Amino acid sequence: MNRLIKFLFLFLICLVAEIIPQQLALKTYSVDDGLVQSSVYAILQDRDGYLWFGTEGGVSKFDGVKFTNFTVSDGLGQPYVRCIIQDRKGNIWFGTVGGGVTKFDGQRFISYTEKDGLGNNGILCLMEDKDGVIWIGTDGGGASKFINGKFYSFGIKDGLNNNVVRTIFQDSKGRIWFSSGVAGGGVVCMEGEQIVKYSVKNGLLNDIVIAINEDKNGNLWFSSTNGISKFDGSKFTNFTSKNNLPDQPVVSIFVDSKNIIWFGSRGGIIKYEDEFFSTYTTENGLSSNWILSILEDKRGDLWFGTFNGGIQKFPAEQIISFTYKDKIPSAVYSINQEDDGKILFGTYGNGLFLFDNNTFSNITSKQGLSDDFISSIKRDENRKRLWIGTQSGLNLFEGKRIKSIYKKDGLIDDFINTLALDKRGDLWIGTEEGAIKYNGNNFINFTTKDGLSGNSIYNIFNDQAGLIWFATNNGLSRYDGRKFDSISNKDGLIDNLVFYIYQDSKNNFWFATQGGLSRYNGKTFINVTTQEGLSSNICNSLIEDGNYLFVGTNNGINKIDLNSIEKEPLILRLSSTETTMQGVFKDNKGNLWFGTVDGVTLFNPNNKAILYQPKILVNKMMVNNKIAQFSQEINLSYDQNYLRFDFIMPFFASPDKVNYYYMLDGIDNDWKMTNEHSISYPYLPPGNYIFKVKAKSSDGIWCENVAQIVFIINPPFWTTFWFRGIIILIAGASVYLFYIYKTKQVKRRNIELSMMVKDRTKELEQEKNKSDELLLNILPDILVNELKQNGFVQPREYKNISIMFTDFKGFTYIADVLPADKLVNELNEIYKEFDKIIEKNKVEKLKTIGDSYMIGAGLPVETEDHAIKIIKTGLEMQEYICERNKTSAIKWDMRAGVHSGNVIAGVVGTKKFTYDIWGDTVNIASRLESAGSPGQINISAYTYMLVRDHFICEYRGKVSTKGKGELDMYFVKEQKNIN
Repeated sequence: MNRLIKFLFLFLICLVAEIIPQQLALKTYSVDDGLVQSSVYAILQDRDGYLWFGTEGGVSKFDGVKFTNFTVSDGLGQPYVRCIIQDRKGNIWFGTVGGGVTKFDGQRFISYTEKDGLGNNGILCLMEDKDGVIWIGTDGGGASKFINGKFYSFGIKDGLNNNVVRTIFQDSKGRIWFSSGVAGGGVVCMEGEQIVKYSVKNGLLNDIVIAINEDKNGNLWFSSTNGISKFDGSKFTNFTSKNNLPDQPVVSIFVDSKNIIWFGSRGGIIKYEDEFFSTYTTENGLSSNWILSILEDKRGDLWFGTFNGGIQKFPAEQIISFTYKDKIPSAVYSINQEDDGKILFGTYGNGLFLFDNNTFSNITSKQGLSDDFISSIKRDENRKRLWIGTQSGLNLFEGKRIKSIYKKDGLIDDFINTLALDKRGDLWIGTEEGAIKYNGNNFINFTTKDGLSGNSIYNIFNDQAGLIWFATNNGLSRYDGRKFDSISNKDGLIDNLVFYIYQDSKNNFWFATQGGLSRYNGKTFINVTTQEGLSSNICNSLIEDGNYLFVGTNNGINKIDLNSIEKEPLILRLSSTETTMQGVFKDNKGNLWFGTVDGVTLFNPNNKAILYQPKILVNKMMVNNKIAQFSQEINLSYDQNYLRFDFIMPFFASPDKVNYYYMLDGIDNDWKMTNEHSISYPYLPPGNYIFKVKAKSSDGIWCENVAQIVFIINPPFWTTFWFRGIIILIAGASVYLFYIYKTKQVKRRNIELSMMVKDRTKELEQEKNKSDELLLNILPDILVNELKQNGFVQPREYKNISIMFTDFKGFTYIADVLPADKLVNELNEIYKEFDKIIEKNKVEKLKTIGDSYMIGAGLPVETEDHAIKIIKTGLEMQEYICERNKTSAIKWDMRAGVHSGNVIAGVVGTKKFTYDIWGDTVNIASRLESAGSPGQINISAYTYMLVRDHFICEYRGKVSTKGKGELDMYFVKEQKNIN
């Protein structure tokens, strides 16, 4: 097979396609994202997990979500920060250019300059040694040691070659190395009191040494203006442009957790692995070729600080992409590999590519392919054949020839989507018109007439039991050699448009569809969508590696932990590039290849993140919208009861997928989950509380701690025991005095009784009038007259009226936390305004139950514009709520539902009259309100027909409702301007 491919690509005059170098999956952070300035000279991850970036314009602290910036106004000596370290006490030190060194203890900044004994105010490097001494390299003042609050100088007189100290480094043996970064400087090694100097005379590549580091094998690395030196303790090995290095100064060195060495240069990032140098530049996705600083965070993600290019993060998974420079379509829909490691790519409109040693060779229809749109590549090892499916026929590479096969030769259709080989070696072909089996002699065609669930076949899979599966446009089909059976969404499949089929190591089947991902264990389905964390519901390809399933979607590659699928699926998004249908392959080195719409994406699943436990912090507490100071015991007064807690777990891989779990002891009975970074508790009653929060990272790892805040809300003085005792005494005395007073008053009252009889007669007449007025408030006036005349009201059927229900979202929670008098005042104020709106629009208020408000239009006197009136009423009610929320401390969100139809209306009761209505119209209006959204008026299709000429509405589709099935629903947006 290898000789066949080599022959074809040589004999057919292969074309070499110009390619863009490997594209690193880099995430860039710039000033647009909140970074204080775009040249990053230093990077530090502190104990709490925050990242600190030193720039020419100050310091940025990053928690994965937002940047917090510090400049001179916050206490920095100068804004230009060249270096950052954290000492063993947790203090963070910043070396500035011209402003000395600044220490941050978590609360305040303290700066030290030449006035305090520092050798020079220009700081080039910082280092804490194993004894806790802070070493400071200066620009002309030698090195300064900070011990017990005092500075001690270390310069030329102490053995340094130069008082410019660019780098100070302590190796694993405790030796301290110094370099000046200027001509003639070399390096100086201090071991105890012994000083040893190294220069080009000793084998060093260059005396201008800019950076120093040590790998895990004990080798020391020195970077210079023209290359790199490695020192194994006895000799130097030098590397220059002859060793694939850029001919530019190397300014930083970092050794990662895998002992891979990364060098930052003015010519890009240099990676040293397996004794080979690789260089990455702006052509590979870097924002700048000048790399100033490098850091590996606790997860294993790499961070590159650039000159004028901001910060770039290279994930631990180290994803790489290949794309093409030319304008012809370059989507890769199929991938395969030769035994010698060469990779085959079938592209959409650009023919077949062979990838070998970073060179792409190309064969197209000009060299004999039936078409340049290649959908599938399949190798037949037994027969030494290569099959290529295209949109215009099938191609067979055999011997020294290419044979094209078309519909006229026995294919059911020339448009081929997929190819597969079964265990007997027969070729299966999926087309737009059905499936084909080729046994080496004959073509056997299958369509829906033979039992296929659909004729568009997107993928064919031969399972471990020998059954043939077909992914179609109408569900799944399974063929046992005699008959087909089908699986669809009726059986639990998430969607009937299926693109890919995969069987994992535990014999579970996975189906990639346009509606999400389905797992089938032979009995039941588990479905996964964007609600569970997929980056897109359109899934194109699947492949397993270890305990993970990798899913190619329309919005990147997702990594799913197979052990989590039955509980809470753990899904990590690895890239954002749109993948192609069937474009997935694992090569013989274990690398995973995914076809994308603009090339291919490659990564090695062995490049895994370090699974560590991040730390969660409560970084702010707000009391009545004011920042509260943290202390061991927080005591608040009874009216300091509107609290907000801000929290963060610094984590930088998909921080939007970090799940936070919080609980307030004394209020919450269980943990609650959120993806937000703050939570509020309004109107807390007096009591002792503990706010707790924990988090789970997007890698599925719980934080190392549970952060908590203990606080007390003290009761008002009038609810205390001593105050109540005084009140009881005062009340007892008052009762006795009241008794004396009432005895005397009774005597006077007897005299006044006769006069009161006359007054009462007059009052009764007034009360009767009030009773009539009250009855008019309960019942419509037309019914009041009927009730007074007849003693009852005749029930009546109304053929066409409109009913509206409203309620408030979150009412139960507000009612639980709000004092009763405040709750009643709130509802009374709202309902009084609603009554005005109802009276204005001449509609009828029917009843209120708690936060539910029921209105009717077209009764008791029928009108043709009942639906228009009730919609206008609803819009004015929503408008009032919206305006009220702008100034009110309590924000109400109202839902409204409207339906029109016939009802029965009548008055019920004898002591408390109620005007009520009955019928299915009422029930449907209630369901519409329940299915609505806050701030919206949700109406039925029938009501929509009545008001569509007067209001702009948005169709919601069919919405499932309790007891009524699926109903067409519309949101009313606004009233039309009708001239």
